[in-house]
Amino acid sequence: MQSEIEVMYCVLGKPELRQYMLKSLESLRHNGYRGPASVLTDLGREGWAAREMLDYTVRSIQAGAGCERFGGKTVIDQYASAERTLVLDCDTIAVAPLDGIWGQLDDAEVALCRDILPTVWQAAVNDLIHKPSNSPADIKETIDVCGTDADYFNSGVLAFRRSETTRRLFRSWHAEWAKYKRSNQYALVRAMRSERVVPRVLPGEYNANAFQYRDRAAARMQGVRILHFFCGPQAMLSF
Repeated sequence: MQSEIEVMYCVLGKPELRQYMLKSLESLRHNGYRGPASVLTDLGREGWAAREMLDYTVRSIQAGAGCERFGGKTVIDQYASAERTLVLDCDTIAVAPLDGIWGQLDDAEVALCRDILPTVWQAAVNDLIHKPSNSPADIKETIDVCGTDADYFNSGVLAFRRSETTRRLFRSWHAEWAKYKRSNQYALVRAMRSERVVPRVLPGEYNANAFQYRDRAAARMQGVRILHFFCGPQAMLSF
């Protein structure tokens, strides 16, 4: 029977990401999430710890899907089994219940937060200086298509509702990502422009910069629900 809600992770290419995914899922369970959870992976079905305790499913990405590490999200809708799905990066930790996030999709097909660099121009300047692995051509096309003032979204916390609109959005997102196969976020901005999808902008409490808080309790006191370890997931293991 199809579930109403589901949380999904994507772990491609790097076995070390498993430990972060488990830490993230553990935080969800600790904060009351009892719904289905799954991980989409190319690492096979063996070697996944705590499957019974944390109650999650391992789903293998299809061979030849053409999705390196950052491309997995662009096809994750094809593996989602629920009406409403929340996709989380492995380097996120829940510090409070997430019940309210599902209602954000009552009148929207997609919901996510702006990035800590909230415009295409701010992200572009930062990435061209500090992220040489990103493609300058990818960045340039996004500026040409969307403009410098366009909202730049973070895909680390992404909720979507099953619909024909989201199906088209994900197909477009994958096609845009496949052009350069680097960051999926510039591709997402272009895909939303192409498909005329206006997302629900989530409050920052759902994707807060973990390095602004000394611990989970401090974040919770400030109303945070999800912490995101933007500058490296290693710190989350002892957070």
